[in-house]
Amino acid sequence: MGQAIMNTMSASAAIDLQPHQKQFRVMTHTGEKRISGVLLYKVIIRESVLDTDANQSLIEERILAMPEQFMNKYNGNVKEFTKALRAHVTSLKARGKTTENALHVAWKAFSIKPTPSDDFRRWAVDLKRKVNAGEVQVTLEQFLAQADVYYNELVDAGEWGATAGKQEDIQALEVKVAGLQKQQTKFGKTLKKRNQSQG
Repeated sequence: MGQAIMNTMSASAAIDLQPHQKQFRVMTHTGEKRISGVLLYKVIIRESVLDTDANQSLIEERILAMPEQFMNKYNGNVKEFTKALRAHVTSLKARGKTTENALHVAWKAFSIKPTPSDDFRRWAVDLKRKVNAGEVQVTLEQFLAQADVYYNELVDAGEWGATAGKQEDIQALEVKVAGLQKQQTKFGKTLKKRNQSQG
């Protein structure tokens, strides 16, 4: 039975089991070493559980890190972000696990300033407020689907990323105003000196 199990395994799975051979190879009464099907099965189950637990922790860590990655890793692209978040959640479900953090993570990502659209950020913050107040209920998938739709509308209207351009324009104007104020101050001092020397 043990050899039959080994014959059905992929080459990489068989290699992964190599360090554990002493745990499933047994000496028969004739002195030859054979694979015990029962012991092999126990090792496979144990290693699968350990692998699943390690992967679950890694996936959960990736989900929790996503809000800070919204602007840099995903370049503020809502569809790429929601696609990645859905993939992580699906990976957890495949392992029989769920996470309560995914919806909070999406809200946090879409609420962080600066954002490519103040309207989008306000929409996410307002929806979260309504959910917290019990006015509406929303699932993760509903929120992500709404975010994708609103993102597409803003992109199609040319309003996605407009906030960043406006911020740059405002900063440039502030620099110009500061320069003009500095020139005005210098001019005022020069004019005052002239008036004092003439008077």
